[in-house]
Amino acid sequence: GRMMPEEPIPEVDDLQEVDNMLAERVTQWTEKWMMAGEEKGIQKGIQKGIQKGRLEQVQEILIKTLSMKFGSVPSNVISRVNAIHSKDTADRLFERAFICSSMEEFEKELVAATDN
Repeated sequence: GRMMPEEPIPEVDDLQEVDNMLAERVTQWTEKWMMAGEEKGIQKGIQKGIQKGRLEQVQEILIKTLSMKFGSVPSNVISRVNAIHSKDTADRLFERAFICSSMEEFEKELVAATDN
């Protein structure tokens, strides 16, 4: 079954509020994945949400995902992620974040995706 209900994304003006909501939701999602181990289904759910989101939100979620998965995110990675101009690139890298097994591996993908 689908774990992610189709939630309308609330319109929020206050970035801090968005940040708190994201953090909360990401935490809930993480706990759900851990229990269900259904990365593929989750990814689809998140991607749906991300397609509705703005580039900055994707960058932020990407960095949060990396820090939850790998523990810490080097500042050069954060700068590179924040320098992404295309939402497609950010979306693609978000997918890669799930697949990569190490920060180094993700960094290679990031460099490849952003050096063009």
